[in-house]
Amino acid sequence: DDINTKKKKTDILVSLINSENWKYILAEFSIYSTYPQFEFAAYSIRKLTECALKEPKTVSYILDLLVKILKSNRSVIVAEVVIVLRTLLQINVHNVENKNQFDLSSIIQRLIILFDNVSEPVARESIVWLVSEYCRELPHLAPDMLRLAARSFCNDITNVKHQTLNLAARLVAINDSETVHAL
Repeated sequence: DDINTKKKKTDILVSLINSENWKYILAEFSIYSTYPQFEFAAYSIRKLTECALKEPKTVSYILDLLVKILKSNRSVIVAEVVIVLRTLLQINVHNVENKNQFDLSSIIQRLIILFDNVSEPVARESIVWLVSEYCRELPHLAPDMLRLAARSFCNDITNVKHQTLNLAARLVAINDSETVHAL
């Protein structure tokens, strides 16, 4: 199939997802994420957000799948995963029903570890934003993220720099002795 046909099939799968078939559909998405065609793999990863919105039971499974995909050494795919993770975490971290379905700290820790290897500016910005957004919940990880972002500050684009400065400001604003000591 050509790329447009594959995308349409993916769109159809998203429209069909429900509480009874989501495991089968997400198994397909897992396969799609490994396709050698980066454009299609990235498209299918983006569609995971729609799956999560349509069927909230899938959030934990999708987050696990995305964390597994992060191990890929394909920078375009990793960048797409980071952006989808940011979106899903924004939607679900405050949702009491989904909050216990994933470990925010371990997901963000993996992203921090990957930060130096992520070259896509939007993905780098998303990683710093996530850490900044949840720095109160991550008092031991946030200072490490700031150190990593500071090392590449001169070479990063403006949006990444803004997020780095935002993280620094939030850490100073928190000003608890544990965070200040870590800085």
